[in-house]
Amino acid sequence: ASVLRECGGVSADDGQCHFERIRSGIPAIPADLGPRSLPQEGGLETSAVSLEKGCYTGQEVMARLGHTGRVRRVLIAVRLEGGAPPLPCAVYSGEEEAGHMTSSGCSGGETLAFVLALRSRLAGIGSLSFEPAGSPCIHILDAV
Repeated sequence: ASVLRECGGVSADDGQCHFERIRSGIPAIPADLGPRSLPQEGGLETSAVSLEKGCYTGQEVMARLGHTGRVRRVLIAVRLEGGAPPLPCAVYSGEEEAGHMTSSGCSGGETLAFVLALRSRLAGIGSLSFEPAGSPCIHILDAV
């Protein structure tokens, strides 16, 4: 710890580390993106997918997505009013389930989280809720 401080580092708990990870747009595997997720859903197409490499499992799917450029789900960063409930949990756009909150972190009284959401449920909205037709308390931070 003293070497860390000598180099200008600071101590952080797990909540603060997750807060900074989410703020930086870095998904956790498998919490945010698991075995049923595509790298493109988490914005990892440039760092985790090769369209040039030879044969590999899933290459056809990656090539198809490389040409169409769109996935049905997207990992978005959100700011919560209050703390996060036990995760993962469903989130809603109006009456419709929009996706699932996958991870969260707190720092300085602010809570950030990732939501793996359906693109179709995010069109033209800026907030989500924890209940169908509930009060909007989940505010979308990044554009879809």
